[in-house]
Amino acid sequence: SGEAKSLRATSEMPSLSHLGDKEVHTKVQVARWSKARGTEPNAELVAVGSSGDKANSLYVHRVEEKGMDEDSEIDPLSEPVAKKEIDGDVTDIQFSPNSTMTMLAASSLGRVSMYTVQEDAKIKGSHFLDTQLDEAIHKTEITSLSLSEKGDAVLTTSDDGEMRVSQLMDGDLICEAQVSTKAAILDGLWHHTYDFYTVGMGARLLKWDRRNLKGQKICKPKNAWRDEGSYELTCVAVPDPTSYYIATGSGNGRVCLWDQRKQDKPVTAYKAHRGMVWDVEFVPFTPQKKFQALVSCGEDGSVVQVDFTSYCSENDAKDLTEAKRAPEVIKLCDDDGLPYTCVTVDK
Repeated sequence: SGEAKSLRATSEMPSLSHLGDKEVHTKVQVARWSKARGTEPNAELVAVGSSGDKANSLYVHRVEEKGMDEDSEIDPLSEPVAKKEIDGDVTDIQFSPNSTMTMLAASSLGRVSMYTVQEDAKIKGSHFLDTQLDEAIHKTEITSLSLSEKGDAVLTTSDDGEMRVSQLMDGDLICEAQVSTKAAILDGLWHHTYDFYTVGMGARLLKWDRRNLKGQKICKPKNAWRDEGSYELTCVAVPDPTSYYIATGSGNGRVCLWDQRKQDKPVTAYKAHRGMVWDVEFVPFTPQKKFQALVSCGEDGSVVQVDFTSYCSENDAKDLTEAKRAPEVIKLCDDDGLPYTCVTVDK
């Protein structure tokens, strides 16, 4: 959360239960699980980035498996096992899909850093974050950082409307393309080997092809959609690299579900929050782990779950306009205006 200065761990959906809070003594901007999407076993670490102070930190907590039981008295998150002081705000964190001990972090000063959790040989049981990369690649604040499925490419976006695709090779970031757009980009996300999405001012959801960006300073997107009910889109999510579904959050509290095959506008949109939507994620909602629910958090201090089972079929081929009922909306928690800045799901 934001001003609440705490980190919250929760159990699996749909019956979300509050398991514990962890005080980190500063504003929490982002938190991430240490594993690739859809992999086993469960995440072992949670990385947390702070913001708002002159000197901020990147914390790493261990996940206590026994504490994930709703009836357990054990705290599900340990005290920080490692910590790193960061210049500027920590704006995003992504763990490498190739190593649950390696992560990339972005900052408000336009820098990307890569760290690996290492055991301290001098102090038994102690760990530290070993810096393997620290490079300024944007002139202004990095608003999002996303790793490709194989972890060999990095997408970064900035609030001056710039996006950059870099190859991650032997601990170095090699610029493949750096393109300027006309409006601030607030979030970006890899979808497939070549495709990625961006959202931002102007309420446009844009799909880009990595291959079309090389050698270009200005480039047209592969596809473009617009949410006419919003003035800006603040976050974007996809359930997996093969899915046609896309979710977005907006500055006025709307959360939208899109189907890129058939629609030039959202399939459904709902006023999930009373203010800006900070983050949105797909959640596995059935035993087969079909992605049929969203969870979002916002400036209003609420976390909301939306079940859109009627909008998607088991074979992922249904025309979403044929949904027979409205999505079910459940408010999971409401902290009376203290903002929740991120939501992340251990899938």
